[in-house]
Amino acid sequence: MQLDGLFGTLIGDSGTITGNHRCTLPDGGRCPAALTRDNGLERRPRVTRHPGQVRTLTLISGTPLNIPLFERRPGNAQQALDYVFDLCQSQPACHRAFPHLAADWAALWASLGKSPWILPAAQSPTGKTERLDQDIVAAMVYQALYDGNIGPIPVVVHTLGAATDKLAAWVSVSRAFPAAPGDASSANQMMPYAIQCDEPWESYRPAALSDQRSSFYYQTDLQSARWWQYVCPLIPRSDAAVGHERLTVSTVPLLAFNGAYDPVEQPRNWARAQKVFPGSREIALPGQGHNTTSTWYVCAGPLTQAFIEQASVAHLNTGCLAAASAPPFDLTLP
Repeated sequence: MQLDGLFGTLIGDSGTITGNHRCTLPDGGRCPAALTRDNGLERRPRVTRHPGQVRTLTLISGTPLNIPLFERRPGNAQQALDYVFDLCQSQPACHRAFPHLAADWAALWASLGKSPWILPAAQSPTGKTERLDQDIVAAMVYQALYDGNIGPIPVVVHTLGAATDKLAAWVSVSRAFPAAPGDASSANQMMPYAIQCDEPWESYRPAALSDQRSSFYYQTDLQSARWWQYVCPLIPRSDAAVGHERLTVSTVPLLAFNGAYDPVEQPRNWARAQKVFPGSREIALPGQGHNTTSTWYVCAGPLTQAFIEQASVAHLNTGCLAAASAPPFDLTLP
């Protein structure tokens, strides 16, 4: 199971094993290390070696390992953005402020598709010549969805997409949301390369993306997929990588939470999870992206507690989801 490192809990008969490898056992003993694995790219619960010791499994922002995560990402990213647009239109204040949000987005995307916007240094808030193109906008929108920071998306899309003076609109957005300095401190380690190239859930075939061309993130993922097609033949392959300890079926009760506007781990990734986890249930959190905000526990907390206590996904009261609100949309630029 591909599991985001933010939250993952295994509840065993003898204690609690959490995604960050902290473990509490009532007898003071040590937890079986094989139940979790942290390889720097994923944190994966391991129920293959010790199935009798695992009572329940609770995940957030995860996807079953039989799903090629990145080959689905363009469609998932577009579905997440569409969700945000629909959410804005369902709220009277946001709808009044941005009545044609989808059209604004289409206009912005088409304009950048014809040619990038170039902001001369003399007009730029940074004092440098700036470029705005589809790749840059795709990256910014994707990151906002991923972080759950969707509040500015409608006003930024409307300001840029409906503008008659494009450069003036761009300056106003740039002043409202100055770019943060990049972080170049992280090391480019080889382990993620081995995982990306060896494990089936990391499959990244360009042809598998071809039916998702309408997604704003298609070109980004296509470039990445082509890169991995070049790199992977150069990476030594482990004989044990394919099929090693792969979980084919588990009767462990599993409760999975995914953000409704998560651009990579969409709730639909769990559509056929019953084949692997017959005792599973997926719940979409309305106000969350991939990195959940502090409000996720308002509803997910009581559901998790009930699930752990009864060790079953049956009869969970999901009424709290109706009141789980998304972050408020910004109606004007700061």
